[in-house]
Amino acid sequence: MARHSWRRRLILALAAACVVASPSCSLSHPPQDPTHPVVSRAAPAAIPASVLRLAILYPRVTDPALAATYAHLEARTFFLKTARPSLQFVERRELGTLLDEHRLQLSGAGADETTVRLGALLGADSLLQYRVERPSLHDRMWALFSGRLPPVRVFTKITRVESGEVVFHHEAVVQPPAVSDDATLASLEPIIREAVDAGIDATLLALRKALGCPPLPQAGHKRTIFPPAPAC
Repeated sequence: MARHSWRRRLILALAAACVVASPSCSLSHPPQDPTHPVVSRAAPAAIPASVLRLAILYPRVTDPALAATYAHLEARTFFLKTARPSLQFVERRELGTLLDEHRLQLSGAGADETTVRLGALLGADSLLQYRVERPSLHDRMWALFSGRLPPVRVFTKITRVESGEVVFHHEAVVQPPAVSDDATLASLEPIIREAVDAGIDATLLALRKALGCPPLPQAGHKRTIFPPAPAC
């Protein structure tokens, strides 16, 4: 008990130092209902049949865990062809070349004018944009004291290149379980990874449904087996 008390006092001191060093280093998080660990917001409409050639966009990141998350999400996105076999995807190698040649900057949310211009250069008729928010190092340190991690969020948007119309918008919010008293920074990573996987599952299920394929049953919030889905 004394060991836990000492550790929590140290974490509190570090968190306080963070606030003093950076005014933007906030310790508050929006409340989430723990009885609903996965919440899908902005229920999507059907994705038009004219959406046939997609460019997958997501922010450039330096965090290895977040980079691995985007790579996993992109790989699983290709299995949406089981919901709409006519779908084609632009290779990201082409995307990187265009970003460098045209000096286009893609922010976390994606600037509409930039993304539409990028889609036209890629020859895509629509842009599929992802953004994943997972707890930062500061969030994980604070969770050891507060006993609570902030939610994982997976944002998805499909924009038509010619018109700039958003034809699909979805947000999956996943609240990780409470943090135990004997948790460490290392032990939090599997918890966060499981929450991210649940958010990806919810996102891809919503995309499949919007593409005209019935959603698959979810068995709890365990990681979906890869590949995740048979044909409709």
